[in-house]
Order: sequence, then C-alpha cells, then structure tokens
Amino acid sequence: MRKTNLTAYVRSNRSRGARGFTLLEMIIAVAIAVLILAMTFTILNGATLAQSASRSRIEASESARILFQAIEHDLAGAFPGPLGHSKALLVRTVVPQAAWDGNPGFHGQTLHFATASDNRTQGAEFVTVRYFMARRTAQEEKRLYRQVNANGDFPSDPDLLTLNNEDVLLTQVKRLEIGYARWDPAEKTYLTWDGAQWVNPISGLGSAGTLSQATHLDLNVTLGIDQLDERFTKTQRTSQFVWNFRKRVPIPAAFPN
Repeated sequence: MRKTNLTAYVRSNRSRGARGFTLLEMIIAVAIAVLILAMTFTILNGATLAQSASRSRIEASESARILFQAIEHDLAGAFPGPLGHSKALLVRTVVPQAAWDGNPGFHGQTLHFATASDNRTQGAEFVTVRYFMARRTAQEEKRLYRQVNANGDFPSDPDLLTLNNEDVLLTQVKRLEIGYARWDPAEKTYLTWDGAQWVNPISGLGSAGTLSQATHLDLNVTLGIDQLDERFTKTQRTSQFVWNFRKRVPIPAAFPN
C-alpha cells in the first residue's frame, strides 16, 4: 500500500514538472528582465556622462589656471610705461558682443598694458602685452590670444590685427569678461566698477568714486569643452560642457588707472 502511494506521488511530481511555465509566467519573467536591463543601461549611461563631465571640468580648470596665472604674472610687473608710450594705462576696451558675433576680428573685451614681467623677450626694458578674443574667419571658433610687442605699442586699428598661432593661449573659449574691483572696509566687501560708480554687488547700491581707486581686476572666463560622447547611442557624437571661472587679480599699488 505504501509502495503504491509512493509511486503515485513520484508520478504526480514528474507530470507537474513537465508541465513547464504558463504564458503569463513567461510574460512576467521577460518584463522583469527588460526592466533590469533598462535600469542597468540608465545607470551606465549616467556614469559615463558623469565621467565625461568630470574630464571636461578638469580640462577647463587647467585652461582657466593657465589664463589666470599668465595675467597675474604680467600684472605683477605692470607699470605706467616710459615717456612716449601711448598705452601708459590699463586699457579696458568694451566691444558689444552682438556686434561681432559671426564676423571676423575682435570679440568682447581686451586687456592691454605695459609690463616688465615677460621673460621670453630679451633686450627690452618693457613690453606691451594684450589679451583678447578673436577669430580669423566667421567660421573659425573664437580663441583667446596673448600678444607681446617689445617694440612699442600695438596698432589701434582693428583692420591691422594680425593673428598668429603661437600667440594662442586658449581655445574653446566662449567669453572673457574683465572688470574692476576695490575693497571697501566700511561695507567689508569688494565693490565693482560699472563705468560710472562703485556698486555693492550684494545690496546693489552705488557710491561715488573714481576708477583710480581700483585695487583688483575681476576676470571671468567661460569655456565650452567638447568631449566625445561615450554613452550607448546609435551614432557617435560630441557633447559640450560649459564651465565658468572667476578670479580677482591684484593691480600693482603704484599703477594709476
């Protein structure tokens, strides 16, 4: 009797195992697998994008460091210039950005002064240095140039602008903004010059004064760093990450603006 019951139990289990999965069970299993794959794909894509952003941030930080270090080095030796030197003062030339977009030539602001800090130029008591953004053709990307002239000043006519590859300091630059600042001990903050007065950037209130009170240059550079998009896409493409960097550089105390 026991043997018969045992045989029936084994046969019942065998027939139940041979039955397999129902259609509903298969659909549920496939749906779960697809969901897991989609989550994995999303996580991997996000991690790859974060890695690209991190690489572009490092590249942009290095580019901004090169710019700020160069300007700080040049400004450390800046002075009004000898007699007969036309650019005896720091020059801030403001060109409306919209007026130049799509056209060759200068783009944005230029920083222009005399300095004794350029070690590359031998046999000159001073050199004229200028930083500016420009492009040679309407199709070319804007580049940031640092030009040095040991023989006096640069031509003031934009049509005489010459652009050499060896003068390129940075590429992938979208904007360079230059401003003036001074420390206000009463308000315990830096005031910025708006062209007519000193403005507290926190309260927005202005106060009378002159540009000769400036103690620092405010530098603001925007970089657009291109990175190859390594995410799982059908076509290979490039993503651009935009980074902004600011630095306040001291102006020599004896330098009259």
